[in-house]
Amino acid sequence: MFNVSRLGAIVAIAALCSGASCVGPFAVRQAFVPAPEWECVANAVRTSRHDVQLRSMDNQKYQWLVADWPDSSVRSHKQEVGILRSVKSRMASDTIIVISSWADKKPPAHDVRVVTSFAADLFDAIGAGCKTVARSDRICELDHKEVSCA
Repeated sequence: MFNVSRLGAIVAIAALCSGASCVGPFAVRQAFVPAPEWECVANAVRTSRHDVQLRSMDNQKYQWLVADWPDSSVRSHKQEVGILRSVKSRMASDTIIVISSWADKKPPAHDVRVVTSFAADLFDAIGAGCKTVARSDRICELDHKEVSCA
């Protein structure tokens, strides 16, 4: 149940922050042609980091994976991201989004770099192993505003 509530918190923060004063989610997105098989995306997540834990949480509107791993710089801290894409009329979007959120504070630069690096490795793994090619540049957003992915 904790895992579901943690993911729910990421989604809730993203929704609440879009109209409030807190800092919204940080997201990295990239589109692929054709849309990669979701099981292949999950396998790419598993191979992108050696110590990743992965949970799947699909519903009718989204395919969700939650990935977390220990943060080597802080013993009691984990990095956690959602990997998702929308589904409409049983058709999966070609855009994969890696999203993370920090409640009521500006995200630490270290965490943003880690999420950006994870997304880049994941998107490269999807392109290499999922019979698909990137059809867009990677786009990074903080609080729903485009920012540099560097």
